Amino acid sequence: MAVILNHMVVPAHEQRSLGTSGHLAPVRVNETPTLDFNDAAHFDVYHYAFHHVSDEEFDAILRRVQQAEIAFGSDP
Repeated sequence: MAVILNHMVVPAHEQRSLGTSGHLAPVRVNETPTLDFNDAAHFDVYHYAFHHVSDEEFDAILRRVQQAEIAFGSDP
């Protein structure tokens, strides 16, 4: 039997800004896993890396991040 990642809880500031009214703000990664954002006052820095997207898919993702005015970069 294969092991399939279902979700990961990610500490966040103001998770309600993601449009949820529940305890967690789930963001679907693909057909199976979600990143479930949960409010936290303090947390360590985490790094999540995803790959295997085409150049076109990456460009579309980057445009959505920029349009949402989400800060991003390669520095911790």
